[in-house]
Amino acid sequence: MPIRHIGFQNLLYRKFISPGEHAAKKVAGAIGESLSTFYNYCEGAHYCPPDLVGRIYNATGDLDFLNFILADTDHLPAPRQGAKEHRGLIGETLDVAASVGRFIADVQAMTADNHLSEMEKGYLCRRIEQVQAQLEEARLALKCPKGRLG
Repeated sequence: MPIRHIGFQNLLYRKFISPGEHAAKKVAGAIGESLSTFYNYCEGAHYCPPDLVGRIYNATGDLDFLNFILADTDHLPAPRQGAKEHRGLIGETLDVAASVGRFIADVQAMTADNHLSEMEKGYLCRRIEQVQAQLEEARLALKCPKGRLG
């Protein structure tokens, strides 16, 4: 077993079995796993999939799970910004315009040398996703169905 797997299994064991700070049954239900499968993760019989870490954190609120994942990085967990209050179509449209404007500025800056690195391409792809998210919020404010073209 990889060392990181053993370390995470030890964390699960400490948190859910001995001394058991959290109720395994409650967390197993909250993350969509059977209790027996969850105990297998805690006891090291099965590998705990990484995609469960966020759900385990959400079910427990225990920062030790996030800190374990971030221990070898220079990042710290920080709360996400709260959901925006509903601002209507005008506010959402202004957000779209600002997001597109920032995207245009990024494209201009990154193509000044007529070459895009793979990292720059990845960044621009993420920016496109952000613009699309802003457009989706405007679509929801307008209450128009998805896929409608006219």
